Amino acid sequence: MQDLLRNPNSALNRVSLVSWFLLLVFTGYFSASSAMAQYRSSIQGVVTDPQGNVIPGATVTLTDTATNQVTTSTSSAAGIYNFNALPPSVFTLTAEMKGFK
Repeated sequence: MQDLLRNPNSALNRVSLVSWFLLLVFTGYFSASSAMAQYRSSIQGVVTDPQGNVIPGATVTLTDTATNQVTTSTSSAAGIYNFNALPPSVFTLTAEMKGFK
C-alpha cells in the first residue's frame, strides 16, 4: 500500500488502487444488504377486564394472518403478555380466561 502512495502514476499502482476501491465498494454493499433484511418487532400488552382489573393466567393467542402460524402466551401475575422477534406481518390477537366472555 505504501508503494501505491509513493508513485500513484504507474499503471500497476492505478490497477491496485482500483482493486482496493472495488473491494471496499463490494464489502460495503454486501454488508449493508444483509443488515437491511433483519427487521423484527414485538407485541406487549396487559390483559384487563371491563373494570380495568388485570387478569393473570389468561391465554393470549397471536395468529399471523398471512401464514396462519399460531403463538400462545400466558399473562403474568400483573396481566402482562409479550411476543418477541416477530416478522413483519399482520396479526390477530385474542385473550381467553375461564369465567370471561
